[in-house]
Amino acid sequence: MTYFVTGATGLIGRNLIRTLLQREGPIYALVRPGSMQKLEALRAWWGEGSERVLPLAGDLERERLGLDDAARSRLRGHVAHFFHLGALHDITDRDAEAQARTNVAGTRHAVALAAEVGAGRFHHASSCAVAGRYEGCWREDMFDEWCPSELPHVRTKHEAEAIVREECRVPFRIYRPSLVVGRSDTGEVDEIDGLYWLFGAIRALGDVFPRWLPLPAVQGGFLSVTPVDFVAAALDHLAHQDGLDARCFHLAGRDDAPLGEVLNVLARVARAPEFRLPLDPELLGHALETLRRDVPERVYRLLPPRQFLLASLLEAYGVPIELLRLADAPTRVDTHDTRKALEGSGIECPPLEHYVRHLWRYWEDRLEPDRGRERTLEEVVRDRVVLVTGASSGIGRATAIRFAAAGARTLLVARSTDKLEEVREEIETAGGVGCVYTADLADPDQVSELVARVHEEHGGVDVLINNAGRSINRSIADSVGRLHDFQRSMAINFFGPVALMIGFLPGMRERRRGHVINILSAGAQMQTPFSAAYSSSKAALDAAGNCVRAEVLDDGVHVTNIYMGLVHTPMSEHTVVFDTMKGLTPEESAELIAEVAIDKRTHESGEGVGVLLRLLWAVWPQGAGIVTRAMYHSQRELGYRLASRLAAERAPAK
Repeated sequence: MTYFVTGATGLIGRNLIRTLLQREGPIYALVRPGSMQKLEALRAWWGEGSERVLPLAGDLERERLGLDDAARSRLRGHVAHFFHLGALHDITDRDAEAQARTNVAGTRHAVALAAEVGAGRFHHASSCAVAGRYEGCWREDMFDEWCPSELPHVRTKHEAEAIVREECRVPFRIYRPSLVVGRSDTGEVDEIDGLYWLFGAIRALGDVFPRWLPLPAVQGGFLSVTPVDFVAAALDHLAHQDGLDARCFHLAGRDDAPLGEVLNVLARVARAPEFRLPLDPELLGHALETLRRDVPERVYRLLPPRQFLLASLLEAYGVPIELLRLADAPTRVDTHDTRKALEGSGIECPPLEHYVRHLWRYWEDRLEPDRGRERTLEEVVRDRVVLVTGASSGIGRATAIRFAAAGARTLLVARSTDKLEEVREEIETAGGVGCVYTADLADPDQVSELVARVHEEHGGVDVLINNAGRSINRSIADSVGRLHDFQRSMAINFFGPVALMIGFLPGMRERRRGHVINILSAGAQMQTPFSAAYSSSKAALDAAGNCVRAEVLDDGVHVTNIYMGLVHTPMSEHTVVFDTMKGLTPEESAELIAEVAIDKRTHESGEGVGVLLRLLWAVWPQGAGIVTRAMYHSQRELGYRLASRLAAERAPAK
């Protein structure tokens, strides 16, 4: 079977070819002469079989796509599937004529060539943008119902699809992807556009505002985001199914999300504040009107127009002003026919939150414009020694894997040799370096031996991540006769990490390079009931880290205290109350630790409530006491109820 592909070096094209190479037959790729080197560079990425990709020099803007007689003769009677993917995707007004030449005239030339060479089927990559500003649910059988738009991208995509519908003389199928982003498995993408225009602005919000501070809620319209690997897989599958000619398929997720939800998904992965604060538009309008009335006229006239301020702010972060025209899109995309045609294939569009971490990491590592200093974990820890305690499970395991993937020599420390070996094997299978060190941090002799071995075998450490901990959630009444709970908590949560700092800080100061990251808890800030042993031990390490920081900063050594909120790990699963609470995953916590390793922040709070309650303790201790007492009664009651329910569920049936 022979294939012909336009736009072969574009994001969708290169991924589709990678998928088509799993089938048999040559793949002719239309490539502009100036992009030949780009195609040749893709062969290594395509892998085995890439020699079957045969480039043909041409141009969408020329008749017959610029192919000479010899090239057309090679194609005549042999092309089973003609994929027309080539197009300009530019939502700005900068070059409307170029979009018309490529998207409209180029499609007409492609349709004519497909007929001339006798292609078996013509596959046209359109876009959900052909709906324009249609209000309501845009079905796959709709076309003429569109609501016209002033954006050249929308107009030209609609006109191009009309050409296929009206002029194509071979069997055809139309595919409308929604907003396409990088691969869901790696985040790999070509360039910054579409959703990526928002990444820099979201990052800036995270740099300015604390994560726990809610920003005004964003309403906006509906947005459907689609990873390119899903688009390629769906295109390949649908193209080879019988009985689907003259039909249109929406390559999008099952549900469109409001713009505000999409922004919050990005904010969470960027560790930025979310848009959660309800804002009454009428109240805001009244406030602005009051401001305009009360500010002296001579001052008000000096202020630039709001549109100018907004445009300047967006431009500063590389966001085109035209994006605002799409921000309130009223169209929801229906995917019923596509989902039915894909049934049984295993091909399904994943929700954005399932893969956004890959998108963000790839953008941050490869595409972020502001990379004047070390801004990626790879730049910070590649070939450096990173020691992670508690690396056998939970946060420690996820952190060790994340840092090893970034090129660090990762030293894995915990009590369980078997579990550490599993982590090491996973790291080394992925191409990283992991070393196992079994030690109980509650035993001073074992800690001393660990420090000595690491110095002998690695010359010290560059990043020390004090993660191992013991969590106890028990009332003081239930602690009678259990002083060892406090002793054990202090041994693991405080004395062990301090001993490691004492052991490794001299080498860091001598090299004038190093970073100690203490994984604390929001409990160190909040001092809540049922956590006297745990919170006091974490608070002790908090104080130690703050004291040490001032002593070593001039030597180029950083100390960061992270007040981690609830993380669902094996350590927390024994506390019944936590089952009802929303928390982070170990992988999300590892990303937070990676961010801190990059930015060298002195403190990071993963729980806004902890910050507020610590402030309350400082300015109004009586009020903090009222709050914590209320927490005690509510948690006790909830604990009783959950314990009773679990006991009933576990009771043997009569």
